[in-house]
Amino acid sequence: MTPLAPRRAALAGAALAAFALACLLDPGSPAPRGVDAPQDAFSAARAWPALEQIAREPHPLAAPRQAEVRAFLAGELERLGVACERLPWSREQNGWTHEGVNLLARLPGREPDALRVLFVAHYDSRVGAPGAGDDGAAVAAMLECLRALAREPARRNTLEFLFTDGEEAGLLGAREFVRDPATLVHLACAFNFEGRGNAGPAILFETGRDDRAWIEAYAACAPHPLGSSLGPAVYERMPNDTDFTLFRRQGLPGLNFAWVGGGSAYHQPWDTPAHLDPRALQHHGETMLALARHLGQADLVELAGRRGRATFFTLPGNLFVHYAARWDAAVLALAWLAVLGALAAGVRAGRLSPAGAALGLVATPLAALLGAAVLAAAGQAARLLAAAALPAAAPRGNGVSTTWLLVGVVALGFALASLAARRLGPRTRSGLAGGALVAWAALATAASVGLPGASHAFAWPAAAAALVFAAAGRLAAGAQGARGAAFVLAGATGGFLALTLPTLKLLHQVGSVAPSFGVAIAALGVGLALPLALPLAALLGAWRGPRSAALCLAPGLAALAAGALLEALGR
Repeated sequence: MTPLAPRRAALAGAALAAFALACLLDPGSPAPRGVDAPQDAFSAARAWPALEQIAREPHPLAAPRQAEVRAFLAGELERLGVACERLPWSREQNGWTHEGVNLLARLPGREPDALRVLFVAHYDSRVGAPGAGDDGAAVAAMLECLRALAREPARRNTLEFLFTDGEEAGLLGAREFVRDPATLVHLACAFNFEGRGNAGPAILFETGRDDRAWIEAYAACAPHPLGSSLGPAVYERMPNDTDFTLFRRQGLPGLNFAWVGGGSAYHQPWDTPAHLDPRALQHHGETMLALARHLGQADLVELAGRRGRATFFTLPGNLFVHYAARWDAAVLALAWLAVLGALAAGVRAGRLSPAGAALGLVATPLAALLGAAVLAAAGQAARLLAAAALPAAAPRGNGVSTTWLLVGVVALGFALASLAARRLGPRTRSGLAGGALVAWAALATAASVGLPGASHAFAWPAAAAALVFAAAGRLAAGAQGARGAAFVLAGATGGFLALTLPTLKLLHQVGSVAPSFGVAIAALGVGLALPLALPLAALLGAWRGPRSAALCLAPGLAALAAGALLEALGR
């Protein structure tokens, strides 16, 4: 494969790097609004004093501090003029009697007998943790939403806000709430808000039954929608629970939101307001307020009567894509057509042999594991060196460090592909990339069977990578229509990055409870994409000489070092 001219290669590489960096640095959450925000808008600054009061210190179930938090919430609701019902409960568990009090705030609608919308957050914390992220911010967001909504004329439907007690002790408050069937018969849906860290956007990570109608409602009203049906597909098979679990088991539809950045603060003493990213609070509140206003006027009977599940995912810039899950089979077929078509074009052009593609298919998992091991080792080494240089720093992370660690892993991944492309022959590169295309399409097929709702995470990238493979080969051959191939290559490469990097970032954030685990997850994802990058890396590889290795490796190492230092500094 003939590389591009140096100037064109430099421009193309810079554009590619800038786009990838923009995808990875996209916060996904809105900027926090100040106290001067319009009164009908959600303001993180206005909600912050309540958060500071709630998360001033740990307040687990039955602790004296928890009673103070409860009294504060009841007082705030009274000040807002919102009706509040105390729901005391007592429950036997593991030989102990646990007692708590749920608070149910209600904004009556014009049609009191109509179905209602329920918003849920828990106001207790883990023992030893102040609980700013889990779940004080969501509770403060509910108060700020109630402030804005209480000023408005009554909506068509009644809105209810449930502050549960005892979630950290085993979902006890929610268990008592759903135990009485009469409690649920008037509910159309439930929306739960959680936090698994102290930073990042509010991600839609779990849904109830027949979620398509509620996904469409969320997409229609949320100012910054974010989520992937990969989340519910995986989460429903995990042992983790939130209050939403109990509503879902009762057959109630709805959505579950949480942020997962800054996971090192999860259930820790430093889960305080001082270490919470205000963007996270703003995103919780804007999402909650938008859903309340939209569904407060919606035909809930029509929505509740619609059946079917949705496939959904978010592209950079909060472009929320969603469609009926029954289209997954067609998307999978499209991916296979694109992959097989690209492979056939490579064989016809003499760049690829069936045997080479088969060898690439076998080598892909090995290359992915090897690349992942190198990337993970580099990330871990950077973290250990930074920790040794700053031994007194306590891990408090608010998500900034994990972002730059991820940038470093992605940059090093492409550097490895660039270095490998210079040392492999054209047919070897094409064979590895062709085999990787088949591997991605095969993963999409396996996901469609074992993880319904997750196949899109492989099918759409496989189709985009197939276009990259075909366009790169045509452009390198200098065939007629090379200019058109260049546009296809640019668009398909951007599409592949836009489809894969948000998912990679999500998985990396999930692993941020243990940063080493987060780096390993990111490295494995990048390692899986390494063979796909070989033809593109060769096309851009116009540099020659001893400086090429440093030119490829330096940005990735610099980003890893920055992420490791930020982590060591408590960022």
